[in-house]
Amino acid sequence: MERFNGKLAEDVAAVCYFYMLPNRSVMSSLFARSVPTIEAKCIPYVYPALGWLFSILLQLNKPRIDDALIRIRIVLEQTDGRLSDGRSYISGELLTVADVALASALAPLLLPAEYFAPVPKYEQMPPELRVIVTDLRDRPTAMLVQKLYSGFAVKLNER
Repeated sequence: MERFNGKLAEDVAAVCYFYMLPNRSVMSSLFARSVPTIEAKCIPYVYPALGWLFSILLQLNKPRIDDALIRIRIVLEQTDGRLSDGRSYISGELLTVADVALASALAPLLLPAEYFAPVPKYEQMPPELRVIVTDLRDRPTAMLVQKLYSGFAVKLNER
């Protein structure tokens, strides 16, 4: 769980922001989504500063993103390996916090159908990011993430 909530989540965020921050119109509307109206009106004016801040804090540069993608793929290879024996979850037949941490860390890149966080839609992503998303979705770990989000959605709808 620590690995998924820590470095994996950080790497996923860095990859997403690296590719999406240049798309000012999409990202401005996402940034403005959960703030008071007066702050939302300021987003277009402060967007360059926000982009700069994210770039500094997440160290958004091509070598760092290339490394992040390698680490993401290593995690997926490892979890794919664990799932290859037919188990339902990372540790076996019981859902653990590690499964939930993995799913929440990867969701911004995998975009499971029931994921409702304010992230860009697949169609809004630049081609380079869509290639990454498509590649990562074609893995057993991605199927686990989709299964978890589908299960969460069913539970929420039962309430």
